[in-house]
Amino acid sequence: MNLLIKREPEGKDWTFGKLYVNNEYESETLEDRIREVKGKPVSSWKIRGKTAIPYGKYKVELYNSPHFKRVVPILRNVNGYDYVLIHWGNFIEDTDGCILVGTGRNRNAITDSRKAFNRLFPRIEAALKNGEEVWLTIQ
Repeated sequence: MNLLIKREPEGKDWTFGKLYVNNEYESETLEDRIREVKGKPVSSWKIRGKTAIPYGKYKVELYNSPHFKRVVPILRNVNGYDYVLIHWGNFIEDTDGCILVGTGRNRNAITDSRKAFNRLFPRIEAALKNGEEVWLTIQ
């Protein structure tokens, strides 16, 4: 399964995007502000809890999150980041470098996040249980 986030021009402290599953639109996304400086180490531009992960391709697995008390998708080997999850949340304060999904946008927030997550998660879970690899590309 291939997931793709196409990031869009960011707001002051946030970044909207569109998530595609196997080239079909799935949901809106909300991330922290993009601060990446190409060619510079992550440590030189990352502000903890306020910075979107670097552009790139990441393997997606399942993780039993103590914080959410359930299994959620996790991105592996994100340079300079630990525990980058895909989860629900409507506001930028709901993410700490993670990717939030929603059905729509409202100023600097996304809407119906649990609905979007509950639609996306079973697709990822089924692909992984069927032995398929799941990859997320951010562009």
